[in-house]
Amino acid sequence: MNKNFVKNDNIYNNIIITSLKLLILFIPLFCNKNIVYLRINQEFILKIFIIFSFTFWILSHLNNTGFEININQLNLPIFLFVFTMTMSLVSSNNLIVSLREFIVFLFYIILFFIIINNIKEKLQFNSLIKILFLTSTIISIFTLMHYYGVDLTYLKAYSDIVSPIGNKNLISNYLATIFPIIFSYYLLEDTRKNKIIYYLILSICYTTIIICQTRSIWIGIFLTLMIGIFLFIKYKLSFNIFRKNNKWLILLFVTFTVITVIFSTENILNKSRITTVQKIASIYEDKFSSINERLFIWRATTDMIKEKPLFGSGIGSFKINYLYYQAKIFEDNNEYLKYWMYTLDAHNEYLQIGAELGLVGLLIFLYMMYIFYSLFLQYIKKEKNIKNQIIALGLIGGITIYLFDCMFSFPFRIPALGTTFFTILGLTFIYTKNTFISENVKEKNIIILKIKKPKYNIIFSAIMIIAMILAIDCLVLRPYLAEINYGKGRIQSMEGNYNTALPYLEYGEKLDPFNGRILLDLGDIYYKFNMYNESIKYFNKAKKYSSDVINYRNLGMCYLQTGDYIESEKNLKYAIFLDPKFIKAYFNLGFLYYLQKEYDMSIEQWNNVLSIEPDYEKSYIIFYYLGMAYSAKDINAKALEYFLEALQLVPEGEPIEKEIEEEINKIYKSKLEK
Repeated sequence: MNKNFVKNDNIYNNIIITSLKLLILFIPLFCNKNIVYLRINQEFILKIFIIFSFTFWILSHLNNTGFEININQLNLPIFLFVFTMTMSLVSSNNLIVSLREFIVFLFYIILFFIIINNIKEKLQFNSLIKILFLTSTIISIFTLMHYYGVDLTYLKAYSDIVSPIGNKNLISNYLATIFPIIFSYYLLEDTRKNKIIYYLILSICYTTIIICQTRSIWIGIFLTLMIGIFLFIKYKLSFNIFRKNNKWLILLFVTFTVITVIFSTENILNKSRITTVQKIASIYEDKFSSINERLFIWRATTDMIKEKPLFGSGIGSFKINYLYYQAKIFEDNNEYLKYWMYTLDAHNEYLQIGAELGLVGLLIFLYMMYIFYSLFLQYIKKEKNIKNQIIALGLIGGITIYLFDCMFSFPFRIPALGTTFFTILGLTFIYTKNTFISENVKEKNIIILKIKKPKYNIIFSAIMIIAMILAIDCLVLRPYLAEINYGKGRIQSMEGNYNTALPYLEYGEKLDPFNGRILLDLGDIYYKFNMYNESIKYFNKAKKYSSDVINYRNLGMCYLQTGDYIESEKNLKYAIFLDPKFIKAYFNLGFLYYLQKEYDMSIEQWNNVLSIEPDYEKSYIIFYYLGMAYSAKDINAKALEYFLEALQLVPEGEPIEKEIEEEINKIYKSKLEK
């Protein structure tokens, strides 16, 4: 073999492996105080490292003998899944929103192929595994420090349990996915020093999973454990590894028991509002449980599937469509209003895939997982080395816990979790195929596509570099810088510094004109500047890229200010349709009818506010306007009743207090004149 070829191949491979290491390291840890949503940071890391490593993967082939493609049984279902995602862009009712989600899922799949085609040595395999151990330890320590009030980052402002990954449910998913792999290495480690290190990592991770109190994760862990025991019995795997580690397993069991007791009882170390036992029991208590809310979301998601059963409504479209389908249920079932929720995800990946990609897409995904597990079982059946079996079981254990959690959560929508899953999926595949051990296996599974004219390689390489730069600029830097400017503008806006906020948001909109959050905030600022036509322009743009009930209420207010009462009524009614408990929209609609001298209709809307929220903190305003409506109808007795009620409730010094008193005096004066 040509020495230059080997040298170049090693250089490219080292660059790709380094890029993969950095991706795995930074995606759960990277955070930026100017970014409002943590998953934006993760998406930034995912995109930049996948674009970089993919480019060098292609360059490695262009500048050597040709393309090497790992031919395996997973290729067909994966390519079918990508095809289904691509076709869903055509059926999507919002191409831009779908395209954003499509890119994230496509990058997951590219990550899988990069791993199975570039991890060629066991040392490389272990290096990626050890980075997963490192990040899980750091995340656990960070979470525990935050839990006990020791947080030196901007996340200290967040209440409850949080880390750069996100909330406690996302933290527990990440740790539980890696936990079985750590345990498998713990069993196989012979060096006492390393054994202690693994013991400490397992203890820290277990403690963090316990304090997160995520029920779905414990369901996944339990079911995965049962499957693991079943596999040991079915395939007659050796239990000698457990006998060899009996003292270390007893130590681990005792440690886990102590940790469980500490966080299952009330004591100084347990900072949770409820104990783990209470959390588990709360599934049967409606006032503590989120299960009914989840069931309602799943019902709405099922309605989406029924409407477009074959190919779905487009990848990423759930966040745009959910409020509408939720509202359709409320039309005939008012008793479900208590479960109203603004959510971006279905809290069930399988249902969400079914809603977005149709039953065809869901079946292809399940078929892909079926092929993967079939390959794994073939390996377990044939492999005789217990150490290899234990590592493989640890890897598949993490994947299985993740897939069980997908029944109750949305980990694929969180780039840090999706990246971890596809990383472990790729590592499991190459481990069970032994591609870094057996050259015979490698030769059977790779096809070489040679490029006959080397001079074209330079042109293709230049094109790839230019494409990489453009992709990083368009797909990574511009959207991310837009989010940074959005974060800065939002902070200024919340502090009332609208003149300072506006340039940030305008620049953010210039960088990413399809960011619904930026457009919504721009519309809000222009409304505060009384620039209603500009506000309408941005609110209408925002509707295309985000579904937010507030947007329709804001549009209704803008149209009211410009005198377009028809559009105002249309948008306010739609806001109420999406959220039948949206009291501000009822109030604004009542005011619109009042301006049109439709007093009975205005009274109806204002009474809706009081019926929805009897203890409304500003009910004195509602009583005042009800008095005004009855006064306009010349029903002074009723008007006086509401004015007196308003006067009794209005806080002293409120500007409206004087207006209420004036209206009361007018009524008394009119009585005296009669």
